[in-house]
Amino acid sequence: MGWSGEILLFALKALIIVIGLLAVILIPLVVAQARNFKDRKKKKLYFEDLKDKLNNYTTELQGHILDKKKWKLYLKDLKKKKAKEAKTTVPKSYVLEFIGDKMASQTDNLREEISLILKIAKPEDEVIVLLESRGGSVAHYGLAASQLKRLRDHGISLTICVDKVAASGGYLMACVGNKILSAPFAFVGSIGVLYGIPNIHDLLKKNLITYEELTAGKYKRTLTPFSKVTEEKKEKLQEQINLVHEQFQSFLKQYRTDLDFDKVATGEAWLGEEALKLGLVDGIQCGDDYIMGRFKTRDVYKVALKKDDSLLDKVFGKVMSFSLKDKISGKVYDEMTL
Repeated sequence: MGWSGEILLFALKALIIVIGLLAVILIPLVVAQARNFKDRKKKKLYFEDLKDKLNNYTTELQGHILDKKKWKLYLKDLKKKKAKEAKTTVPKSYVLEFIGDKMASQTDNLREEISLILKIAKPEDEVIVLLESRGGSVAHYGLAASQLKRLRDHGISLTICVDKVAASGGYLMACVGNKILSAPFAFVGSIGVLYGIPNIHDLLKKNLITYEELTAGKYKRTLTPFSKVTEEKKEKLQEQINLVHEQFQSFLKQYRTDLDFDKVATGEAWLGEEALKLGLVDGIQCGDDYIMGRFKTRDVYKVALKKDDSLLDKVFGKVMSFSLKDKISGKVYDEMTL
């Protein structure tokens, strides 16, 4: 056997070893993934006492700052304060977090979190939602707003805190709040509707490719990526977009009665101070300051329901996730968005 044959044999042996090692690593992971599939569907409740958490950090910090004598006095006063608080019952604030994507995929968690809070909340309690969203699908954000509406319908006070952005579908959710607070440089508004798709009809025609689509109903489909764009189809789609825009405004009018829709329903978004002048928000304050202010008169708890990552996700990251729902929702291109 010549030297080239020896190299080829060595490469083949190395390849077999690599494949064997990958099999040893991946097969147990795949088996574990299959075994734990049902368990991963279950969500865990994360319940955190935010007031107690801050107090613990403050106590630890004071331990580094104060001398021994002052430290002992501090601990003594703290013990008395805790004993006094234990005897009193105060209203509660429950903090939820919603970070929205195009498909408002966190809505399922929001639905369950709200259902849980409605089981335990009293009329004097409050829900605070830390909201961040640029908007997305009409139907999905409509459902998310309807989930927040459940709190209002049950007489639970709802405060929305916008630290970064609540635009379009995000503002549709925010407007349900009894009170909307915005950080100074948060973007708020964008009361408009968008529909956009690429159209390659001319390119297909140039390459002698035909696209056939059968429908029942004159307007079952208007604009698609492959069919010819006609004025009739564009006019019909514009009519549908305008109708959604009108319904968007109609929903807002239930909660923000003083808005001048000729000014705010233009699709524009504004920074906090201007949004306040326009009546889109009720105050300029970041979520952290608002929550800390509630510590004075309330117990404040953060509530979240979360799924655990799969073993493959933990080892290889989110890229290895086999969530069919994620893959489908990522390819939605022909849907109206708020």
